[in-house]
Amino acid sequence: MKKTLVLLCVCLGVFTACNLGKDKSKAIEYFQSGVAKDSIKNYQGAIMDYNKAIEIDPKYTTAYLKRGFAKYQMKDYRGSIGDFNKAIEIDPKYAKAYYSRGYVKYDLQDYRAANADFNKAIEYDPKDTQAYNSRGHLRFDLHDYRGSLADFTKTIEANSNDAIAYYNRGFDEYYLPDCQGAIADYNRALEINPKYTDAYIWRGKSKALCKDYAGQIADCNKAIELDPGNAKAYINMGVAKISIGQKVSGCEDLNKGKELGYKHADEIIDQYCR
Repeated sequence: MKKTLVLLCVCLGVFTACNLGKDKSKAIEYFQSGVAKDSIKNYQGAIMDYNKAIEIDPKYTTAYLKRGFAKYQMKDYRGSIGDFNKAIEIDPKYAKAYYSRGYVKYDLQDYRAANADFNKAIEYDPKDTQAYNSRGHLRFDLHDYRGSLADFTKTIEANSNDAIAYYNRGFDEYYLPDCQGAIADYNRALEINPKYTDAYIWRGKSKALCKDYAGQIADCNKAIELDPGNAKAYINMGVAKISIGQKVSGCEDLNKGKELGYKHADEIIDQYCR
């Protein structure tokens, strides 16, 4: 009798293990289907697939993460944060979940909570350049330019060919202010991407900060060559020309900027050309 009972238990155990294996496989199928729907921006369909994957495997952390992203895209911010919370509850060291929750909170302008989440993401994955990058933007928004600079430096250390990271760090140096440091970073961004129009504009602004107005004019001309409809380039070039005594030409540039739709053109024209 005892032998029969033991054998029955073993058989039931194998049967259960097989079922669990099949269930896990099915959960992965639903998950992969959700990822495919995500890729074509069918977020509602993706959420339905992630729901099924989680129903089969309630501890499927990556499914919570992906469902959170899909909900974010649907502007269901509360639901998105709820999914990231659940992923963290299951795995308290899940760096991507902290980063993702921080990203949503940053978007909602809950800066303190977002900063705490980015800190946790970096604590659990010190090589997470996304977390450094997002925290760098957050710190910039809070006018912590040195902290922001340090974060973008980390991003650059991970990828020295990231033109956007150099461009972002240039902003910090411009506002510190460190015009030479900003120029060096915009130079590097333009070495990597010679068609980076905004980098020409901000290198020009940095040159103006160093009183190199001729250099700013040259950079504005390059930006206009790449993007003839760039109102900001005309406005900046106009102010630079007026700064070196070329008022007529400068005011023409300001009016061109206005024609192209620069929002505050009238105020600038009143200041420099009336």
